[in-house]
Amino acid sequence: MSLILENISQEYPGPGGIPTPALDGINLELKNARFTTLIGPSGCGKTTLLKIAAGLTRPTAGRVLLDGEEVSHPTPKIGLVFQEFALFPWRTILQNIEFGLEMQGVKPSERRKQARELLRKTELTGFESHFPRQLSEGMQQRVAIARTLAAHPRVILMDEPFGALDSQTRNSMQEFLLKLFRDEHPTILFVTHNIDEAVFLSQTVIGLSQRPGRIRAEFSIDLAHPRERTSLEFNNYRREILEFLDRERKG
Repeated sequence: MSLILENISQEYPGPGGIPTPALDGINLELKNARFTTLIGPSGCGKTTLLKIAAGLTRPTAGRVLLDGEEVSHPTPKIGLVFQEFALFPWRTILQNIEFGLEMQGVKPSERRKQARELLRKTELTGFESHFPRQLSEGMQQRVAIARTLAAHPRVILMDEPFGALDSQTRNSMQEFLLKLFRDEHPTILFVTHNIDEAVFLSQTVIGLSQRPGRIRAEFSIDLAHPRERTSLEFNNYRREILEFLDRERKG
């Protein structure tokens, strides 16, 4: 599997008809079963790049290729998890997870079987009849991830999925995601502003510049999981990425 972002540029209409550039010449290959994180100053186009990779937004220039085929619209092969859980409040947890399978025409008995297995993998067994409002925020995000996994995507794109959670829940969700990554081996492209999170989760961290976003740096995090957040090696990576962001902010 390979997802390739090839010479991606994006512009938006600006004042007086002058285009506002958001991304400029992004070239990135996501390797199979690798965890890659995008970091960069606010407004550098990280979310825009994720939407282009998902087929939700057409770039001004360049193209996205999944296994050699151009991605021009959303596809079940690419899953997307946002910071907002976007669960259906009128559907139970099990029904929320089943939704994508239902849209694909999977038979009720089979989609129920798959959804129950995902409940087990995401440690939500026993909550199948609950509604989203009855769950904590961390549990709701697990439901959102389970719903994405139900479509068996080749690539999972995650846009600050833990950004709204408190610190303790966020750490717990990071550990949950790592376990899922080890068990399921998906290809993940993750966006965060949290450098500690980037170093804790990622095998590769891609650094973007100020707008228009360009790839300025690539950090290979050569630490085995589980990682100790207070170790010297961990904090060396953290310091290196923080120094990069500081240089970018100062221009």
